[in-house]
Amino acid sequence: NIPEDVDQVVLGKFEFEAKGEPVEITSLPIGFIVATSGGDLLADAAADITNVTLYDEDNKIVAGPLDPTVKQYYGGSTLLAATTTDTVTVPTGVHKYTVKADLDADFGTDDTIVVHIKPNQLTAKGETTGLATTPTPATEQSSATMTVKGAALSMSVSSQPIAQTVVAGTENHTFANVVLGAQSSGEDIKVTKVAVAVKCNGSCNPAEVSNWSIFDGATELSTTNDPDSQTSTKVTDGNDATSTFLFTTPLVIAKGTSKTLTVKGTISTAATNGTMNVGMSDVTTANHITAKGNNTALDATVTLSRSDGQGQTFISGGTLDITQDSSTPDAGYIPANSSGLIAAVIKAQARYEEVKIESLYVTGVAINSGGWDQVDKLYLYKGSALVASVIPTSTDGTNLTALIDITNTPIVVPKDGTVALTFKIDTPALNYELNGDGSGLPSSLQGIQLSINSNTDVTAKGVSSGSTISSSSLSVSSANGNNMYLVKSFPIITLTETSGTFPAATNIKDLHSFKVTADSAGDIGLFQVSYEVTTATATVTDPFLYEGSTKLATASTTVITHGDLSGNKSNMKFVLTTDGLELLNGPIANGSNALPAESVIQAGQSRTYTFKATIECKPSNCLGSANTGTVIVKFLGDNAQVGTAPVTARASTMTMGTVGTNSGFLYERSMLWTDWWRTPTFQRSSTTASNTEQWINAYLVTDQLGNNLQNTSSGSIWSKSAQ
Repeated sequence: NIPEDVDQVVLGKFEFEAKGEPVEITSLPIGFIVATSGGDLLADAAADITNVTLYDEDNKIVAGPLDPTVKQYYGGSTLLAATTTDTVTVPTGVHKYTVKADLDADFGTDDTIVVHIKPNQLTAKGETTGLATTPTPATEQSSATMTVKGAALSMSVSSQPIAQTVVAGTENHTFANVVLGAQSSGEDIKVTKVAVAVKCNGSCNPAEVSNWSIFDGATELSTTNDPDSQTSTKVTDGNDATSTFLFTTPLVIAKGTSKTLTVKGTISTAATNGTMNVGMSDVTTANHITAKGNNTALDATVTLSRSDGQGQTFISGGTLDITQDSSTPDAGYIPANSSGLIAAVIKAQARYEEVKIESLYVTGVAINSGGWDQVDKLYLYKGSALVASVIPTSTDGTNLTALIDITNTPIVVPKDGTVALTFKIDTPALNYELNGDGSGLPSSLQGIQLSINSNTDVTAKGVSSGSTISSSSLSVSSANGNNMYLVKSFPIITLTETSGTFPAATNIKDLHSFKVTADSAGDIGLFQVSYEVTTATATVTDPFLYEGSTKLATASTTVITHGDLSGNKSNMKFVLTTDGLELLNGPIANGSNALPAESVIQAGQSRTYTFKATIECKPSNCLGSANTGTVIVKFLGDNAQVGTAPVTARASTMTMGTVGTNSGFLYERSMLWTDWWRTPTFQRSSTTASNTEQWINAYLVTDQLGNNLQNTSSGSIWSKSAQ
């Protein structure tokens, strides 16, 4: 788009490429096709385009100026021609030349001008050789179409910011974005005034916002008016006003582009309700903008898209929601005498304004008669940054609290954003000889749950409003970690599921294996593990548990018959002592009833155990192509904790229910292990295994994927085709 009645408007650009040597052009015809929007001929077209000039890449005149003459009329167009005889020397290589001319005021909107050059009509020769050259191509080369447009500007209100709630006291709040577009203008547009309408509902008035300003990007434009300076009605709820911005330095919008101007204001601390809209609702365009062509100084044609803008609703202050974060650790074991363990992650979410959290009361919920004596020190992190640390002064008990006062270094939660509050703990040492049961000092398997119980446990302040978040605006829901149980150490189980075919004859097979890894905090001991074994047209005999090549234990059930095609099910329990099952009924004394070395897993180390048995597909039941023999083994976990302290061993770990179902199994002592808290030597002659509170079951023990070993794991399947 180009304007009319201006000098030296760019009408076209062309590339000239000289090869071998510079080329001198001594005659260069330039043609113009001029078409009017109504199809009428420009009778005086030769007088409407004057001072045709050719410029080089440095914007230096290399030919002209000269005036074109009418060469031909055809259709609704006029063909003009101007031939310059100035010598134009084109250096070797590709170079750009620009055609400019003066246009008078006779052109109308949407008239078009196209510049063209026919290379074979040029007169040219080599500068060095003086030999004539014929420029190529022979076809006419046309520049882009230039369309005559008047100064034009569109004016609208952006859909941003959206309708939203904003707190009293907010400074430099964005109320509206005004879009000024010169995409259809023939010239750059100069703007010296923008005015916006300020409309209020019956609960607010224009005087509740002051310091109105308007920005071009990050640059604040000069302003000279404000609703504060208008009539006294501005202080009456429901009245409207106008904010007018006069630019001492005009704002120039380049043709073909647009600018977005941002209108901002400061909301009074008294503006606690009501809705304000800022936009352009006046039907008279001149009341909203003063805009002219930057070259012609002619009034721009303004197209106004009327809009009240999006409502900004005032409230007295922001809100804060405190909930459990999804990254908080699952319930589980925490090792004693350790530092920096994550106990809980709490999410804080602010709305309507930034919020500063200044203090927190953290409740230590007692688990298994535990509490704060499971914690030596409590830390609060914002992300990875340490904010504060405290030493809890309370011991065990229900709902005792620890105060974290961060008034001087508050945690800032961004407006409409979230912050993760990570609570870490240091744990004390566990020593039964010094702090056994009933001493008031920490015992194994006692625990704690960190929690923020109510909105009265949090003190927070809005950054914009400067006011304390009220109890009605502060929500605390499920803002807690999960149960954490203190132990000296704990195992992690890696299950290896395998499958294979029956041997041709009765044979011993490795049915399943699992690896036990002790946490680096200390050793653990493995007392017993259990399997569920299901057969169909197969027999399992002589089940043993091995550690490497060492046979540790035989199963409580030594034979599972083949049953019928519906299957036969039993549970097998392996007790890992040198005398096997006898430990359940005999004393724990010095000698053979102690756990063997193969059942002790040292800190940070692992042992792998293998379930072996003799399996056979009974020929009488494996005849026919439709029948197969199967053996399915499942490593058993425990679905709940037993009691409130390390448990006692039982002679009957599980009871057997209906064959082929799981309904009769009581998963409570499928697996038993010890963290050696009760007695490091594991040899106390004063009690028996059945009443020694030495054992912990499989509840909260995890596999290699972090999944709890609850109920049963997936099974290892061994099958045999019919034979």
